[in-house]
Amino acid sequence: MKERIIGPPGCRETYAKERWVRTAPAWITAPSAADAVYPEGYTPSRPDPIDDFNSKFVSATYVHDIGTPAEKTFTFKKKQVLRTGFVGDDGLPYSVAVSPPFKALDLGPHTNTVYFTLKAQHCDGFGTVVEENCLPAGTFAFSSDTPFTVVPRPSH
Repeated sequence: MKERIIGPPGCRETYAKERWVRTAPAWITAPSAADAVYPEGYTPSRPDPIDDFNSKFVSATYVHDIGTPAEKTFTFKKKQVLRTGFVGDDGLPYSVAVSPPFKALDLGPHTNTVYFTLKAQHCDGFGTVVEENCLPAGTFAFSSDTPFTVVPRPSH
């Protein structure tokens, strides 16, 4: 990847005239159907929780500078942003949405918010509390309004 990554703490700065990508927080699930615990009445569409999430993911929307005159919105389909097949050091599977490269923004402070669209409710398999373990159907904010800064390129 040639572009600067914006998203995780410590990755909140990009240089002037530099293209960048936005990563959303990873979505982590129980490792398998055998380990999954769900809220009462929830039935996954795929046996393994991560496959259930991936099957329901429709798109990710990235909003630059939300609520300002400079606000811009970009929506990308699943095949353009969803990266899957990862397993953490803890043995838990995860997927992450990574935007295509964005054009450079003007110098100064900016924000970016990530929204997910799912075609049906998804639960992570870790527990029975809908508010803690499930994502809703439809479009919802998946990240906070994440601040970052565009700074001048260092001179060499």
